Amino acid sequence: MVTLYIKGAPEEILKYCNQQLEGGNPVAVNHNQIQNILSNIVNRMAAAPLRCISFGYVQMSYDDWQNIYERGSERPEDVIEEHLRGGNLELCYLGTFGVKD
Repeated sequence: MVTLYIKGAPEEILKYCNQQLEGGNPVAVNHNQIQNILSNIVNRMAAAPLRCISFGYVQMSYDDWQNIYERGSERPEDVIEEHLRGGNLELCYLGTFGVKD
């Protein structure tokens, strides 16, 4: 099993999430719930002011990882980004952290 963790700006990470981790288990989330996370959690931290970083993850078999993301001469990072933007890779939202500069 391969677990791929992705970090980035909350609005970028959350747009690729269709689940969030609750009590250690992935739970489906919809667009309204994602917007609620952005407005209630992220905006509050940003107003503090804190730099916000969100994290998401996806799990796949090792065979899928090799066949899809380590193919040919393309860098895995480029293939992952292509799959995220194309809607072929959905993340589970882990959380957002506020970092004081």
